[in-house]
Amino acid sequence: MLVPKEVVVTIKPVVISLGGSVLNPSPGEFDTTLIRSFAELLREEAQRRKIIVVCGGGSTARQYIAALPDDGITEGERDIIGIMATWMNARLLSSYVRDLCSLVLPRDLDDLVRQLESFNVAICGGFLPALKTDEDAAIAADLLGANLLLNVTNVDGVYDADPKVNPNAQKIDKMTYNEFCDLVADISTGAGANAPFTLTATRIAQRSGMKIVVLPANLDEIKQALAGEQVGTCIGPYESK
Repeated sequence: MLVPKEVVVTIKPVVISLGGSVLNPSPGEFDTTLIRSFAELLREEAQRRKIIVVCGGGSTARQYIAALPDDGITEGERDIIGIMATWMNARLLSSYVRDLCSLVLPRDLDDLVRQLESFNVAICGGFLPALKTDEDAAIAADLLGANLLLNVTNVDGVYDADPKVNPNAQKIDKMTYNEFCDLVADISTGAGANAPFTLTATRIAQRSGMKIVVLPANLDEIKQALAGEQVGTCIGPYESK
């Protein structure tokens, strides 16, 4: 089924790519305090706008991927088991805002668009092998004309070097799409790979000119980002330095 044209035109949501490491920081552990606080933020923001939340798989996804046999398993199969973890995280989050979203989570973009006709919040996991949840979020944002995509993760922004390795690494406040793509170009795209935001998702955002904000799971900073204030690292149609 094709996405209804009138929905694409009228719905301008904010899209949040919620890192699995935020919900599920280590195997079998969940930050329920943060989940409750994030749910309250969704409840508050949903009074003013449509919101899509795409959940990552976090440590559970990586744990299952690592447990697969080394031989005879394709990258696509590894992706599938990681995607299953994203849907467990999506189901967990949706249970905290069950009055704001459908009890049946959207399994594809058509479902997602239809749900936004009736609900102000749509929560989902990943859709297809070879796509990271950042890319799923960027595709949904691009389709629906969103001008803001928040990438809520376990870092406070993008650095010019790995701060775990280089103590002199500097956080970057603003970057062009091309500057960010150059920075992440060599990061693995394999199943379970981790990056501040993916190259492909950035290119999808670039074609529609939407702003990406990479920021930590700090509720005050998320509210600031939603209000258009400078937090974390903003990636967008800026002029190169």
